[in-house]
Amino acid sequence: MPDILTPVPAVDRCPQNAPDGGHMMKPTALSAVRSCAYCGTPEQPTGLLVVIPCAARKLDRPAPAGELYQGSYHRACRQTADALTADGGTTVILSGLHGILPLYRTVEPYEMRMGDPGSVTADQLRDQARTLGLADARTVVVLAGALYVDAARQVWPHAFAPLTGRGIGRQLRRLVELRAEPLFPLV
Repeated sequence: MPDILTPVPAVDRCPQNAPDGGHMMKPTALSAVRSCAYCGTPEQPTGLLVVIPCAARKLDRPAPAGELYQGSYHRACRQTADALTADGGTTVILSGLHGILPLYRTVEPYEMRMGDPGSVTADQLRDQARTLGLADARTVVVLAGALYVDAARQVWPHAFAPLTGRGIGRQLRRLVELRAEPLFPLV
């Protein structure tokens, strides 16, 4: 299903110097970041990249990834990601079926968990990260359980995972703490 693209005013000028002088940056069908509507040059993501997991509980209809997942753990991770990126940054969802999903990407409900037969592979994730312009992200935080952290670290070996080694109750408490604290240090 194709994405609906809504142009938004450019934050930066197009490197190709479009004739009208006012390029439009828009999300593209293959990108988590915006790109120039004139030349296609991706806008470089700034700040933090936060990766959150998908969820088993989903809406019963196609929806943007940022709305599709309904599980309480996913929502807690999303709230924390939103707080961490409030002053800039990018949040993506790591899906067992689709891989790296921008929040606006429309997907249909599905049943697939990370690590299930047929789930996304490390090579596919690395390819997606390159396509999405996220492969070189320097500051990456993965708010997820072990399987998703392991998958994300196939792309970003340096990713920080503040929930690792904690039971679900301690993970949820840590997510609340991260919303209230400055991002760094994330220890």
